[in-house]
Amino acid sequence: MKIDIKYPFTKNFNRAYKVSSQGRNTIILYNTKTKNRKTISYARYLKSCELKRELLNTEEVDHIDDIKNNDVISNLQILTKKENIRKTHSIPDILCVCPVCNIKFYSTKRKLHKKTNLTKCCSRKCGGIYSHKK
Repeated sequence: MKIDIKYPFTKNFNRAYKVSSQGRNTIILYNTKTKNRKTISYARYLKSCELKRELLNTEEVDHIDDIKNNDVISNLQILTKKENIRKTHSIPDILCVCPVCNIKFYSTKRKLHKKTNLTKCCSRKCGGIYSHKK
């Protein structure tokens, strides 16, 4: 989808297209005279336009609510790479209950099932029993 280019990208580009892929929005910037092309995340584009400058390579745009396609300006913040890594690893463990043995256990957000947001089982043994019940 073609969009209007905003400053600071008007200096080097004259066309912009918003593309959605794998749950993330990106912008393709294009200069028809020089044939230069640049692809950046839509969140980075919005934050750059808000600050009226291109972001440095050391700056990352982070979604506060961790929903990667929620590109509302109030949901975006600038972090350094170190701060962004610290944020993603500081997520507390989540209390889960094994569907096979009913044992309560803690699991990290990374291990949660993507669709149901639940960890299936407490161990590989219970996971094998659970998968064969289906």
